[in-house]
Amino acid sequence: MKELKVLALALGIPSLPQSLDVLKNLRTLRLVKFKSGQIHTIGALVKLEILEIDTGYLWELPEEIGLLKNLRLLDLRRVINLRYIPPGVLLGLSKLEELYVTDKFMMKWESKDGDKINASLSELETHHITALEITVPKASILPKDSVFRNLIRFKIFIGHKYAYGSLVDRDSVNVLHLEGEANDIKENGIFALLMWKTEVLNLVEVQNLKKVLYELEDYGFPDLKRSSVDECVEQEFLVDALERVPRSQEIRLSYFRNLREVKIRSCGKLKYFIPLSMARGLRQLHSIFIAGCEEMEGIFNKNEVDDEIEFPELKI
Repeated sequence: MKELKVLALALGIPSLPQSLDVLKNLRTLRLVKFKSGQIHTIGALVKLEILEIDTGYLWELPEEIGLLKNLRLLDLRRVINLRYIPPGVLLGLSKLEELYVTDKFMMKWESKDGDKINASLSELETHHITALEITVPKASILPKDSVFRNLIRFKIFIGHKYAYGSLVDRDSVNVLHLEGEANDIKENGIFALLMWKTEVLNLVEVQNLKKVLYELEDYGFPDLKRSSVDECVEQEFLVDALERVPRSQEIRLSYFRNLREVKIRSCGKLKYFIPLSMARGLRQLHSIFIAGCEEMEGIFNKNEVDDEIEFPELKI
């Protein structure tokens, strides 16, 4: 079996066999429902490009994984009890392009686990990361902007309440979920890099947020399809376009041209969903759900000549 390139091992194996090191040409390894945390022999698979691990028995990622210099994809989403990634392991995966990590690991980035110090996401700064799925407790843990410049697909969760009111499902792509202090989020620079590609935007309990991203005047969400805003109690506008956007009508409308679904809950100071001038561009809108917005005066802010608006796709 020395020429074997793809291998899946499933169920019941107590550990990876030592003889695995003869598979020098293996490119893909999947450990499916693996009932063991003993995978230290994996470091011998020097040509491995894709590694997917599915186990509840692995608490620490073996340092030997850092020897896989040709690894392009590392999927740890189903390593549900992962608690420790040694520093330097991710740095050693110099060809890594795709990284997927379980949400259970969110409190561990750049923190101590007993006497151990966990890996930092800054180890990815030298890599060409095109796909990323991670959860972090606050925006300050994310590394500098350069890590995200090559992203094509992503699910990035800041905070730990994304299950509530979320529009995220198995098929969601390019998800940005934000919690915490608005200024901390904006200062990180993540918006400027990801807004162009974000398709699902969730805002949950974002403090000191009165307007959703005045940076819209420069960037916008051209690919945004679904948005959910929950318990952003200080928010007054989704976009205050009349004040912040001294641009042409066409540019304003392009910000949300693909938006299909909107959910807004418990935003006590919100007065309007969106200015009338921008509402005319929401031709793809399929669903609007608004609840618990006690000071809301209307869905659209009519600060101009009244006009009819048509939503040909609106069903809900």
